[in-house]
Amino acid sequence: ATPFLVALTPRSVEVHDLALLTPVQAVQIGPADTRWLCTGVSNGSSSGLDGGRGAYGQGGADMAASSYVDHLYLSSAESISLLKMQPIEMQVELLVESKQFEEALAICSLCGAQARKGGIDVPTIHEQFGKLLHVRGDYEAAVGHFIQAQTPPVQGADSG
Repeated sequence: ATPFLVALTPRSVEVHDLALLTPVQAVQIGPADTRWLCTGVSNGSSSGLDGGRGAYGQGGADMAASSYVDHLYLSSAESISLLKMQPIEMQVELLVESKQFEEALAICSLCGAQARKGGIDVPTIHEQFGKLLHVRGDYEAAVGHFIQAQTPPVQGADSG
């Protein structure tokens, strides 16, 4: 598992790959006056939250990293959300199933080698996105995705 850094910004929770020093994903959140980001542990700690070390990030861009975190709690005056870390492959699969191809491809491009190593078939995602765009009548964008997928012309035209 690649170490990561989680950053709480005023409008998003960002995940950064520490090995590549690049952002991997950003989860958009609504504005709030005060936010708290607490880590959840998977090592059997009895406290349930961050092994007793407390919360990170009141309303700003404070950061927290831990090699054993598997979920985060994000709270504000209006709500509490659970952000559970999922393998990249699972995230992409769920996005493709819900036809959110643009987001799936964005994660794949940010993760690069990790996506290829995880067996994600990026050309197939491009092809499926191309078919969807073709059905919607966005032929120019569809052709661009068929080209990236290296889809044979006859197969792309028979996108039914």
